[in-house]
Amino acid sequence: MRSFWTSFTAFLLSASVSAGSLLAACPYCGVTPPSLAEQVASHDAVVLGKFLEGDKPNRQKELSGATRFEIVKIVKGADENLTQGGTLSLDRYRDGSKGDLVLIMGNKDADADDALKWTELINMTEESFDYMVKAPGLDVPVQQRLVYFLGFLEHPNSVVAADAFSEFAISAYKDIVPLAPLMEPDRIRSWLENPETPPDRVLRTGFYGLILGLCGDEEDGEFLKNKLLTSSADYQFGIDGMTSGYILLTGKQGFNVLEEAMILNPESSQTDLFQVLQSLRFIWTYDRERIPQADLFSAMRAVLKRPEIADMAIIDLARWKDWEAMDQVVGLYEKEGFNDPPVKRAIIRYLMTAKGSAELSPSEGADSHVEKAQKHLERLKEADPRLFKEVERYFFE
Repeated sequence: MRSFWTSFTAFLLSASVSAGSLLAACPYCGVTPPSLAEQVASHDAVVLGKFLEGDKPNRQKELSGATRFEIVKIVKGADENLTQGGTLSLDRYRDGSKGDLVLIMGNKDADADDALKWTELINMTEESFDYMVKAPGLDVPVQQRLVYFLGFLEHPNSVVAADAFSEFAISAYKDIVPLAPLMEPDRIRSWLENPETPPDRVLRTGFYGLILGLCGDEEDGEFLKNKLLTSSADYQFGIDGMTSGYILLTGKQGFNVLEEAMILNPESSQTDLFQVLQSLRFIWTYDRERIPQADLFSAMRAVLKRPEIADMAIIDLARWKDWEAMDQVVGLYEKEGFNDPPVKRAIIRYLMTAKGSAELSPSEGADSHVEKAQKHLERLKEADPRLFKEVERYFFE
């Protein structure tokens, strides 16, 4: 189990190692396909086609087959070979039923005299195509665009709903926050309560929990609290977004509830610890004014007491430049239950980061964290030269 969490957090940190990358997109939306608007923008030609017929591959002739469509609408890319009502042929077979609508996208092939090469095909309906063509373009300010997509997040048409969510997933948190007055807490809560959520929409629960924290009220705070405090010990997608949403709604009061239940409680599960750790990261990155910095430091230092997640906390304390935690961090190096390679590597990285940082902690005097870190590093290098060399080899400030 520990190896899963260590690998998972390493993935998260590699994807969000700097504040710049963290701010680049919605923090709890996960990885989504490019939106329809992005795909249209990245292709030279886009047409709406109606399936006519297809020829299956013939192995004896080593053919890839063919598919023919009627061009219903030219969305982008005027070309002498493209005419509305005309026929578009692809040199490969694609299964379909007569009359099926398909969005077909292609780019000019420089090796073939700029002839169009069709590469992307997306199943459409009249409804999803109407949604797409009415959507504001990429030249429209992000917040204005998101107002349109907000109304389609749980649309019954799966293409529409998935695309609307993709638009939020690629948007910065700072662009989502101003939409709070337009959000409907009752609807969002109903999405989180739905026991029959389709598998393709489960990954949206973290985002819904987060935006409920932006637009909800005291009752929604209680709803999220009950969700969090009665959650399964097994990891559930979206629970970290709900945790952050709860803190957004309740501030320090809710923060204290989670700290007591999930960090200070020795019986809390590793899932509980991980979700609150993610929320500490979220608050630090996006809304640091909501919780006093001293409280964030204190909570993260408390996570150090749990060996199964201590290495993750050490990494964050280094990112936060909490050098007053140095004695506590270094004290774990030989402590029973903590002295395994992931924790030791994290401690060495923490000290290397401290050594290279000129930023003083509030209470530091002449014996600064730089000097302390240097002394600790010299001792650990002598005591554990092989591990030290390994960390040093892959350390980047």
